Amino acid sequence: MQPFTPSFRHQDWESGVGALHLYVLPDPAVDADLFTLISECRTVLHDYPVWCLPDDLVHITVEMDAYAPSTGISTDERARLIAALKARLTGIEPFTVLCGSPIANRTEVAA
Repeated sequence: MQPFTPSFRHQDWESGVGALHLYVLPDPAVDADLFTLISECRTVLHDYPVWCLPDDLVHITVEMDAYAPSTGISTDERARLIAALKARLTGIEPFTVLCGSPIANRTEVAA
């Protein structure tokens, strides 16, 4: 078995390199079932060397922009990207998703 090496743009991930991500932030007041699942995961994984995000950092990753490292995207480009995303996403109604079984590894717990 070979060790896992994360990649970015088909190359080994360079330590410290960041990429822009588009997240959906669930609301604990609305998404109570999700936060119950997360709480139960924390209980089950308590004795394992896995760090579970606190509620205020829980997110759903929609997309990662692998076009360029985040340091290569200027403040103006970020502002235009955010404005374009807001314009496109404004009319989206609330929706429901189904999370699969939680999977824990050494860097995360993902559902």
